[in-house]
Order: sequence, then C-alpha cells, then structure tokens
Amino acid sequence: ALVCLPTYMRAVLNRSYLQSQGYSVWEISLSGSCRPTITSTEVIFDVPYNGCGTRRQV
Repeated sequence: ALVCLPTYMRAVLNRSYLQSQGYSVWEISLSGSCRPTITSTEVIFDVPYNGCGTRRQV
C-alpha cells in the first residue's frame, strides 16, 4: 500500500512476500539513509518528499 501524507509517503510491504521473492528484509533500503521499519508482518518505508532521493515532477 502507498499512502501520500502532507510531508512524506508511506509504503507498506508484506514481509513474507518480499522474502518469498528472495529479498532479505534486513538489507532493504531506498538509499543509504532511508531504512524501513520492520515488524513481524510488514516492511514500512516513510519517505520524505525532500529526502531519500525523491524527485518532484509536475
């Protein structure tokens, strides 16, 4: 799921799906400093609009 909030986007991914695709949830990041919050069932990225390599296109 992707939710756009006033200052950031939240992307929530199913942890078991990522693992079934061969990804290690402990090694996933958007860039060096943009690490997710990992729960027992989800991998959650809070991506600021002015960080993590985000670019705005109009």
